[in-house]
Amino acid sequence: MRFVLALCMLTLGCLIASAPAFAHRPYYSQIESIRLADGEIGQVRLLHGDGIFFTDPVRPLIVNSKGQLVARGPKARSIVIPCSAEHACLIVDLRNERIYDLEAGSFRQGPVQPDVRDGDRTDDWDLEDGDESWGFTMRDASAREILTANLMAARQSAPGLAMIAALAAVGAFALIPLPLNLRSRGVRIFVRTILLLVGAMVCLFLLIVTFWLSVLSGLSFELWLVPTVLGAGAVWLAAGIVRRRAPRAART
Repeated sequence: MRFVLALCMLTLGCLIASAPAFAHRPYYSQIESIRLADGEIGQVRLLHGDGIFFTDPVRPLIVNSKGQLVARGPKARSIVIPCSAEHACLIVDLRNERIYDLEAGSFRQGPVQPDVRDGDRTDDWDLEDGDESWGFTMRDASAREILTANLMAARQSAPGLAMIAALAAVGAFALIPLPLNLRSRGVRIFVRTILLLVGAMVCLFLLIVTFWLSVLSGLSFELWLVPTVLGAGAVWLAAGIVRRRAPRAART
């Protein structure tokens, strides 16, 4: 037992020590056209760093029509940018439910940025690193803004949400009591208790896994909770319907 524990600690230590070797270069996502205060059409980009074992930190960048960096926002764990056809964009920190509002008065005429596409990487570590930010003010998001941002994040993460719902359904199924054809009442209670404990452990494990995956993916708590409830609820509803109809089917 001590050997296994020591081996696990050694493996974890090696992973932590070698973490910088696994660091990936900063990369861009969700590049959108945005209308600036003077009517100029610029560009908003999300620049992601490397979270190693956690969610990659992300910050918004604003580039004007000349390609100059004019604003750099503070880092967050999850940002989505819903935009209208008129290029009016909402920059939302989904995890903290905050809005990045442009502050033209604090814009800077920064260096010209290269044209990039979604998924492109950069060697400009200084652009991603550090805590300095300018060109934005922060405010609390309204309920409507949070809903809009969550709906957009749900569309972007549909496969992941489907996986969360599927794993929640498996966990819910593990809690459904199975019919036991045992004559002894004591044995039946014992077996059912063991099955319930195993099912509860499976369900708890899957809940922890799906929640951790949602954190790593930058999803909000709501986007984890909704598919979890829907997946588990669908299984329990189906089980209830089957249980109610089973005696009728047996009589016929």
